[in-house]
Amino acid sequence: RIPPLHVCARMEFNMQDNDGGTPEQLRVDALTQAAQATLKKDGDTAVQLWVKCCALSRIIFGDAHVELARCHIELASVYLELKGFWEQSLSHAVKGRDILLLVEKHVTSHDTRLLALYHNSWASCTIGRALMMCDQLKEAGASLRDAELMCTECGKIISCSYSGPSPRADGNDDSTHPHIVTMVTVARLEEDIACALARLSFKQNNYELAGRYFTKAVDHHISHHGNSSEGLIVLLQELARAEGYCKNYSAAAKALSTALDISQLTHGEESEGVAYICRTLASIRLMSTKDALMSLEDGDVTTHVTISELSTEDAAEVEQLLRRAEGIMCSLLGEEHCEAIECKEDLARFYLLASRYEEAVSVQRGVVKLKKKTFGTRSREAAYSYKLLGTAYMSAGMVQESRKCLEKAMNIYSSVLGENHKETVCVMRSLDLMASFGFSDRQDPLHSRPLFRTVV
Repeated sequence: RIPPLHVCARMEFNMQDNDGGTPEQLRVDALTQAAQATLKKDGDTAVQLWVKCCALSRIIFGDAHVELARCHIELASVYLELKGFWEQSLSHAVKGRDILLLVEKHVTSHDTRLLALYHNSWASCTIGRALMMCDQLKEAGASLRDAELMCTECGKIISCSYSGPSPRADGNDDSTHPHIVTMVTVARLEEDIACALARLSFKQNNYELAGRYFTKAVDHHISHHGNSSEGLIVLLQELARAEGYCKNYSAAAKALSTALDISQLTHGEESEGVAYICRTLASIRLMSTKDALMSLEDGDVTTHVTISELSTEDAAEVEQLLRRAEGIMCSLLGEEHCEAIECKEDLARFYLLASRYEEAVSVQRGVVKLKKKTFGTRSREAAYSYKLLGTAYMSAGMVQESRKCLEKAMNIYSSVLGENHKETVCVMRSLDLMASFGFSDRQDPLHSRPLFRTVV
């Protein structure tokens, strides 16, 4: 009779010259090293070590064991999170889930059943996230909802079964630990599932549901890591983005303010993360004004409003946030860096909104010079800066300067994007309007004439 495959593998292993010890000893070392490499985000090393763990677990436990499934799922997570390889991740996660299906057919122990349920939830979560990366959103949603249900069931089982202190799960040789699945590990998985479902909802344009899931993820994170954890920064920014799309601007601003406080404590007052949050918080403050539309991604104003709708304190806060972001980026990256230039342009747009036209012109003229130097004189970025400078000149009543800037913008757009591109057509229409109305330089005070606020 031919022995099982894992017995043959052990026989072959024993026939080799293995000075490192038995498979059990080697597995303990490999698990420790794999966990450390994963923690250090060393993707290549982590992949090699988890592959080794899979091989040793198969030799020791056979083809239908929770530990083998766990190693495949760990490997799938590393491929997804550290390497970004969704195909390899999906393959190993499905392999782990298939092994767990075999385990469930023969399981008799309560603890083994709990282990299988937990790892099945983890595998389904990883499968869902991998499917999201290849835009199979319907299948991803089904897998993530299965993961959510199984994880909730795990929490119920643990809360009913165990009342003592929860043992730690640190990635070491835990195959003999009867209670490896604790409330802590379940809570971490619940947070991962909630984040995945939130991001899926965002992709599906269901921003209200995304906000609810991000709120759930934030609550789980705070309950187990405290309210000043570095991991909260990204979660709060994503929550703010979802709330912004739902027009819940006060909730978005609150989330960003908390993220800003944590970022300052974690990374210091002068960090890129602080600058980015300052820019986004300024955008949210402006969006809270009536009919104001500002993109959360790049701060691009699409409709101008009277900034007086903001209180004096709020307007001062917006200016302070934008100036702070500009100062940090210029200090860290240099004023010719694209991020620093964008911060300066944010400030110019704010001055334009605030009817502080001379300041808008002054800042934007500097931006034009920097963009020409950084991106080139015939770049799309330079064309947009000329367009915004033309708007600022027009608002300040300097029509001839405005026309020159808009003509430069149109010429660049025409050569870079083509004459029929929407950007080219938009600037061309603005120039035609100026010609048809016969605009000339204003000699009387600006407040006596209608304000020109639309970004052309």
